[in-house]
Amino acid sequence: MRGKHVLKWPAEAYFAISYRNRVLWAFHRESAIDLMQYLQSRERSRSRYRWGFFLLYVPTVFKTGKAREYVVKQLGKLLLY
Repeated sequence: MRGKHVLKWPAEAYFAISYRNRVLWAFHRESAIDLMQYLQSRERSRSRYRWGFFLLYVPTVFKTGKAREYVVKQLGKLLLY
């Protein structure tokens, strides 16, 4: 069957994980890698990353110490690290 598909963004994003009923997503592999590295680092300087403007809008709930390990682990699984 050929037909139009209405994308439900970000629910159908490939690089998306959920944590505490919130969805964290990335546009593509490169932005997902930057996102994972940004969350892993203790110094959160967005100027070091190619997708720094995108990282500006990461919700605080994903940046907390409690979420860091889980979120990075889930992103790693999606990226096959």
